[in-house]
Amino acid sequence: MNVSVVMSVRNGEEFVRTSIESIQSQSHSDFEFIICDDYSTDSTPDILSEYANQDSRIRILRNYEHLGLSASLNHAISACQGELIARIDADDTSMPKRIELQRNAFLTDNDMVLCGTNGMVIDAKGKSIYPTILPICDWDIRSLCLFENPFRHSSIMMKRSAFFSSGKYNEDIDVAQDYDLWIRMMRCGKVHNLRKRLVHLRLHDA
Repeated sequence: MNVSVVMSVRNGEEFVRTSIESIQSQSHSDFEFIICDDYSTDSTPDILSEYANQDSRIRILRNYEHLGLSASLNHAISACQGELIARIDADDTSMPKRIELQRNAFLTDNDMVLCGTNGMVIDAKGKSIYPTILPICDWDIRSLCLFENPFRHSSIMMKRSAFFSSGKYNEDIDVAQDYDLWIRMMRCGKVHNLRKRLVHLRLHDA
């Protein structure tokens, strides 16, 4: 199954290099990396161009006005070719085997439409704060979903077909776009979280 990695970034100059490089160093290297620049006003566009010029897997889309996260992700995913879509935020990082292990999970379960992972929350300097403890199996995830978001957005991989049949990200929602989407995607098939901590989720002032 082909993989596309998707990022949306706005004024992310402080952390975006680390995030991009964590994807470039994945053990499964056969993917495309679509990055949508949501009208950044700092040095982010120059940083993105630098990486795209060095790595043919990276393709940059640019918004000519600030559209927000939901619209930017919908734009980026519409440009993807992969059957599987992996998300990464511009201030988070992925462990080297993340894409490989998530792709393998889809290969072993054709009914699965959404797969996240556990992770470690870190501070602005990369120091560990606390690990996530997310439910693993489909039933436990659906049960927790009644009360809180059972996935970390920056850790998920999803089937492109299920994303579109679920109606994409709701562009009228400013926060919790992911939570809203997961609920709709659960109607399309099974969901899962990997027990391993395969992402670093950065908590910082911005």
